[in-house]
Amino acid sequence: MEESFYRRSGEIQCEEVPIGEVVDQVATPFYLYSYSEIVRRFKEFRESLLGYDGLVCYALKANSCKAIISLLSKQEAGADVVSKGELYRALKAGIPPKKIVFAGVGKTEEDIRYALRNEIIGLNVESLAELDTIEDVAAALSTTAPVAIRVLPDIESSTHPYLSTGDRSSKFGVTRDKVVRAYRRIVGSDLLEAVGVHAHIGSQIRSIDPYRKLGKFLSDLLEEIKKVGARLQYVDFGGGFGILERKNDYKMVPSPGEFIEALLNGFGQAADDYQILIEPGRSIIGPSGVLVGKVVRRKRSKEKNFLITDIGMNDFIRPSLYDSYHQLEPVLEREAGDEEEIVDIVGPVCETGDFIARDRKMPPLKEGESFLVRDSGAYGRSMASNYNSRPRPPEVMVRGGEYEIVRESETLEDLMEGERLPAFIQDNEN
Repeated sequence: MEESFYRRSGEIQCEEVPIGEVVDQVATPFYLYSYSEIVRRFKEFRESLLGYDGLVCYALKANSCKAIISLLSKQEAGADVVSKGELYRALKAGIPPKKIVFAGVGKTEEDIRYALRNEIIGLNVESLAELDTIEDVAAALSTTAPVAIRVLPDIESSTHPYLSTGDRSSKFGVTRDKVVRAYRRIVGSDLLEAVGVHAHIGSQIRSIDPYRKLGKFLSDLLEEIKKVGARLQYVDFGGGFGILERKNDYKMVPSPGEFIEALLNGFGQAADDYQILIEPGRSIIGPSGVLVGKVVRRKRSKEKNFLITDIGMNDFIRPSLYDSYHQLEPVLEREAGDEEEIVDIVGPVCETGDFIARDRKMPPLKEGESFLVRDSGAYGRSMASNYNSRPRPPEVMVRGGEYEIVRESETLEDLMEGERLPAFIQDNEN
């Protein structure tokens, strides 16, 4: 398999574009995405469902850039959304409503109203109380709401605690003992229609075993759901498929096909009776993007060597939030004989937690030198903030030998957009 990020003549390229060329034109930090890598990774999932009535619903929370959603829409992707804003983005990018599912524990009446008016495929319901709210909104709109219960399968996924969504301590989903009661409630309502069932066990899962268990769990559960008269159209297995994070990692991560094969093996013959939905996000866009920054300053103390960079935790929070590991590489290859050093790679934000990596063995990068953070296409720009009043970084997409900025960097003026002084401050300057 040909990689989309590779070295040629000592410089890292994205497809056919030297990254240094982009650095010369776009101020760092910036996110850089490979068109071809996004398409290739999406097709791996789509092809893994050949022979089934399958739908790959891209999880917008991973990266909601309009260019990325539009690209996936052209590849016939569906969408997994968790807010009114994500639903708006999916629709604007051309994803048909009947390919969109809406999850999330805190849907408001306005969220539900917007979803029902746009006639999406279904609302993935997180609690029995949420059914009451959906029913009220459906009554006000004189419509029937398509719903799917999100089941809490209590399957151990062996991931970071903040990324685990399927164990009994999670805020997500309906516990197993209440699921049949929930479907009985739906079947008995003139305002609700049971269209599916949903589960999600976590993120960055690196083993096929939890997915095999999930398939078996849902296959058994569907037999009980049928007994209360629910006739479901789809089964949504969620996402969370892991990616290879470390070069030469001894724990090789299964391919998309192997993950889906495990799911369907566990699900058995039931796979022929339902539309099969999966919700990959990071597994598509994470390795398809890098974050490019520069070293601002070198700093040495008695205890540590620091590389202070222009990438702040406001630009990329995953290392601080999840203690996530990302490979770091200089854009230009080091000269022969350069000895590596142990450094903390940190940002300019006024927080001790503002770091990209700690105690990392790195080539001796110089002030002003550019480097990249691998596998940062997901949960990077989508989680960026204006903390410390820092403008959020731009995004660039490469296809072949050309590239374009697909989201401009924010300006200082953008930081105060929408703010206004109340009259009692304007009138009383002292």
